[in-house]
Amino acid sequence: MSAQINRNSAGVAPSDAPPPVQRRGLIHRPRLMLLAQIAVIAAILGLWEGLAILKVLDDFFFSRPSAIFVFLTKIVQTKNFFIHLRTTLVEASVGLVIGGGAGLISGFIFAKSKLLYKLFDPIISALNTLPRVALAPLFILWFGLDEWAKIALVISVVYFIMLLNTYAAITSVDSDLIDTLRLMGAGRWLTFKRLYLPFSVPFLFAGLRISLAFAISAAIVGEMLVSQFGMGQLLRQRQDLLDTAGTFGVLVIIAALAIFLNALIKLLEISLTRWRPRSGTADVVQQSI
Repeated sequence: MSAQINRNSAGVAPSDAPPPVQRRGLIHRPRLMLLAQIAVIAAILGLWEGLAILKVLDDFFFSRPSAIFVFLTKIVQTKNFFIHLRTTLVEASVGLVIGGGAGLISGFIFAKSKLLYKLFDPIISALNTLPRVALAPLFILWFGLDEWAKIALVISVVYFIMLLNTYAAITSVDSDLIDTLRLMGAGRWLTFKRLYLPFSVPFLFAGLRISLAFAISAAIVGEMLVSQFGMGQLLRQRQDLLDTAGTFGVLVIIAALAIFLNALIKLLEISLTRWRPRSGTADVVQQSI
């Protein structure tokens, strides 16, 4: 008994003591974080509306949230709104899939063949640095005035992003881990499944999220240059009419579209990476062993 008292007095917690309570911050509470984000957005909109009411901000240049909301309620009731939305969604999605897939395959080929990468590196660097807006007239000349001109513009942006991310993912794999799997008799497919794939997934989805933003931007830019439908064309109409509220309203719709597509990518990432261990690559190699 006295020995137990001495141990407790020395600062050692008894074995039957309750575990320490771990405090969870706001970042680990999704519901509270969502409420906090809504509160921040509401505060910003309220401040914006108040400054507009007080004439600190000119409605002609900055508009106000209430006017933007009125525009949004009207625009979604028009018969052409969903045609505009569908056009941009199709152009961005098709370009993202084609450009992303081609970039992924090309990046893997270049990563496995240093000779090919060295041969094509100057061409890739030159094409990647070209401004896509300058290429838009050529795409319109080649593909006409329909959606494929904007899809080609999206592909030209997404392709190089996915190519470089895939190349970085494959070449970042530790050569010692590759040799370990080969010594254990692993073939190419098993090496790809157990080693290359776990290394590549974070790079690929990071590149995919970046590509999504550029895909929507490229589609919008192409539609603003020449198009009958699309959110870019709708944005240009509002700008030509000097409709500040309409311009902000279209930007809000574009932002909502980007958030929706990004959420789909996150769901896809979660569904495809459930097998991936949290502790890192060492566990992956041990599983393959």
